[in-house]
Amino acid sequence: MLPDQFVPGTERVPPVHARRRQILEDMGITVWTLRGESAGEYQIQADPSEERPRLDSPPRSNPQAQPEATGRVEPATHRFVIHALCVPGVVLLSDAITRQNRTLFFDLLRAAASDWQATPAALEFSWPIPGASGDAGPALNAFVDKQVSDFAARLVLATESARDHLGAGAISTETVPDFSQSGQPESKLELWRRIQNGWS
Repeated sequence: MLPDQFVPGTERVPPVHARRRQILEDMGITVWTLRGESAGEYQIQADPSEERPRLDSPPRSNPQAQPEATGRVEPATHRFVIHALCVPGVVLLSDAITRQNRTLFFDLLRAAASDWQATPAALEFSWPIPGASGDAGPALNAFVDKQVSDFAARLVLATESARDHLGAGAISTETVPDFSQSGQPESKLELWRRIQNGWS
């Protein structure tokens, strides 16, 4: 009597194929069936009733994708610098110190202080200040008040553009022309007259 695997109509899977089938099942691969009528004629054929597992591709990023616009527009910060030239008794504020107006401002300070030997000290207030926000006026006023206190100033001079940056409640100042106007001889003459008259 022939073994079952050699009898036509029987499909007994040899042990080696059974082990392979078990390995495939353990790996999650589609189970295969063995068909054949005689030894050495076995063929591996996929079971049509089962679907092979499909590996979905990971989503691809779109290089042209743009971040969603929030519609918010951050307010621009107004940047400026105020220079404080100081001698005992007088402080002068300007938003620009150049080689041309530096000598003029020094002479104004010495004449107003009645001390032609005084050497003005130069300090700066830069806005914005790291960590500060909102209006620059209060911070600038505090800076000016400190210079007035440190130099015991009884008179504060300010160019028109520098005075515009001072906030509410700022110390009283006497206005001097900006450099563009100070270049005119009549403007300089008017400044000396005001100094001699005590800024009246």
